Amino acid sequence: MEEANSRSLIKRHTPLYRAFFRRGIMKIVITTSSFGVYDDTPLTLLKKEEIEYSINPYGRKLNGREIIDIADDADGIIAGTEFLSHDILKKIPKLKVISRCGVGLDNVDLIAAQQLDIQVFNTPDGPTLAVAELTVTRSGNSR
Repeated sequence: MEEANSRSLIKRHTPLYRAFFRRGIMKIVITTSSFGVYDDTPLTLLKKEEIEYSINPYGRKLNGREIIDIADDADGIIAGTEFLSHDILKKIPKLKVISRCGVGLDNVDLIAAQQLDIQVFNTPDGPTLAVAELTVTRSGNSR
């Protein structure tokens, strides 16, 4: 029951569901190195939807060549802070969606994405809980 509740919450409230599950995305590359490390619910959902995915094998921020190498046949990218330039995006011909983990989109060439018909999403509420926890922890330590 808990998984079903988590899934419906993810369905209603995250760009991940809207961006990938509803668009028929078949292969996702996860470039951010911390995705699914602390909570594997998103990875469980991808498996359940029979969406093939691969995770950043380096455990660090990827450079352009590495992104192209691991995402060359990807339909979607769950991105971290690595720069996704026009040159990189045009070398991933099947790419339809980028979902950026976090608020900022300054690492994605939005003009190139639009020209290449790639939809770009962010997750502005994704880090909210972590920031709140850090704030509470830090304020408790400052006394």
